[in-house]
Amino acid sequence: KIQQKAKTPITPAAPAPQSLRELARRVQAGELEAVRQLDEKLRGDDELCVQIASEGLATPLSKMLGDSKHQEAALKLMLLLTDAGVSQSADVGTEMIAGGAVPKLTQLLSSDSMQEMAAAVLGNLCHESPENQDKVADNQMFQKLVEMLSFPGAVA
Repeated sequence: KIQQKAKTPITPAAPAPQSLRELARRVQAGELEAVRQLDEKLRGDDELCVQIASEGLATPLSKMLGDSKHQEAALKLMLLLTDAGVSQSADVGTEMIAGGAVPKLTQLLSSDSMQEMAAAVLGNLCHESPENQDKVADNQMFQKLVEMLSFPGAVA
């Protein structure tokens, strides 16, 4: 049985700064440059990442994972946010799963250039959360992970 550490829902004590909330609104509108700027401004500040994760980014980032022009930037930001959720014991993963990230991340396991980041995000989504582990398992991605680990570069 995997140990479960209590995770706090994403309810930041203080709202994110207005400039970052504006970037989040632009991300929600599908703006690629806003994704890149937000990633740059959040780097190294896990608490701020958790604050901004509550701004409704899960669904737009998940949608961007399906667009070849947006997927790398969206994946990098998703990894940054989910890493912060793990380090801050905040439940960023549940929001990302609800936003539709898992099917797109599973598809990216077949991408030579993005499979490691996609696998890392999937790991973050499952971190110490049996409920999220079940949701991810329901998407049948474990076979792709096993293939990826057994035969690097051979996942189809």
